[in-house]
Amino acid sequence: MKKLIDVEFHLVVIPKTPLGSDIDVARGDAKDIREAIIRHVDGVADVNLEYDSDYRCSFCDGPWTEKSDTYNGYCCEEDEKNNPQLTTT
Repeated sequence: MKKLIDVEFHLVVIPKTPLGSDIDVARGDAKDIREAIIRHVDGVADVNLEYDSDYRCSFCDGPWTEKSDTYNGYCCEEDEKNNPQLTTT
């Protein structure tokens, strides 16, 4: 009979950087924690820095909610300039 066993274990460390923090601050905090673990914890083979990605408006940094790659449904004035329903004459 087949049985399921645990064969590899991973430890996930989540930084205390608040949601909405500057991405560079969050990345820096994660790198600092990674370096501290490598420096101070014995028996660690490696520490990988992993992250989730999210699409954002390049103008206002608001969450991307639309299927279009160029228009986000009016999240800001700059985005509205890309509204395909607007006609320019």
